[in-house]
Amino acid sequence: MNTLGASAITCETYGEVTVRRGVRAKILGRGGDLTQQRIENSGFDFRHNGAGSAPRDPRPLRWAHEPGFSAAVSSVLENGATEVTINIRSNRTHAIDGTLGVQLKKLGFELGGSTQHSGATSLHISASFPQDRKWWK
Repeated sequence: MNTLGASAITCETYGEVTVRRGVRAKILGRGGDLTQQRIENSGFDFRHNGAGSAPRDPRPLRWAHEPGFSAAVSSVLENGATEVTINIRSNRTHAIDGTLGVQLKKLGFELGGSTQHSGATSLHISASFPQDRKWWK
């Protein structure tokens, strides 16, 4: 957004990762389980207010595969956009749950484990560009 000549930028990002692991054991239907959970959070905020500058083309973009970035560049450079907002949210989960030994179950013994990784990320970018662009075009 700086390269595009923004006079005001707000960037807010938040991420959370949760990891759960567990083990369970039963003998003749009696036993228990043990579960561990770890949660990590991170956040970042950036704000900028200034005069803005002559827009320059920032391509190639670092995150070209993310929707919105390329459209924002085109909106500012080709269409003279004065306000651009990008919101990206991502959620992902991966889980494994297993049990050891079908033969052991017949004897009344059960042993198993599980692991789950989940994460959520959000990114909000808002930028304003000067309306008076006599130095551009």
